[in-house]
Amino acid sequence: MECLSIFGSNAAASTTVTMEYLHRSACFEVTLEESGVLTTCRLATVDTDEYISESWLKMTSAFRTSNQVCKAIMKSEHLKDALYELQDLQGSNLVRVIMSPRAPYFQLSASGNLGTLEIEFNKTSDLFVFFECLDQSSEQSNVGQGTNRSNQWEYPLHSLLQGMRALVVASETFVRINDEGIMCIQHQIVAASGKKCFVDFLMVPTADEEDEEDEEEEDEDEDAEDEGGIEEGGGPGLGSRLR
Repeated sequence: MECLSIFGSNAAASTTVTMEYLHRSACFEVTLEESGVLTTCRLATVDTDEYISESWLKMTSAFRTSNQVCKAIMKSEHLKDALYELQDLQGSNLVRVIMSPRAPYFQLSASGNLGTLEIEFNKTSDLFVFFECLDQSSEQSNVGQGTNRSNQWEYPLHSLLQGMRALVVASETFVRINDEGIMCIQHQIVAASGKKCFVDFLMVPTADEEDEEDEEEEDEDEDAEDEGGIEEGGGPGLGSRLR
């Protein structure tokens, strides 16, 4: 919306605004004219087609089918200040998130060109409205693949920053992580009318090297089983049909 004041706040009365949606390019175009001077701003839009809806449903289903190990409702204003520090860290691509029933309770850390930044919040901090976290280290026998057993996960920093963009207008932010490391971020936004709106964001953690090795071993085992099935059945492709 900053483009609307490009001619200055005092020029609003003499500025003409034309808005148009371009179907071919899927852009929303805003043109401002003041004393013969034209300024055009184009905003790319997102088409919520069937593919996007299906992808969102799959992600939502994957999040809901696993146990939620960490839940926290936070005051958006306090969380926003912490995210600004991460955003200013040059050369950082990953952020490590720790949520634990023991100290440090909630920690965001990242490494950049000039060093490592760690931001910690105690569970009694003013940041939290609600904080609940299970200790995964005591449930190692029950955790699934891809789970970090020490209540810490790594995510692409740009993805986390994208999911936190609504902090500037949100009043509270609900963060949940399941035992697969999928994080659900839900922002509560109070409109001028007093009505509450919600913005949801889902993201998955980066792949752990140990998990990738386990997956490769499983793939090799499956290939060996398929080859055995072909020999016993006596016909090509039998293993794949039995699967």
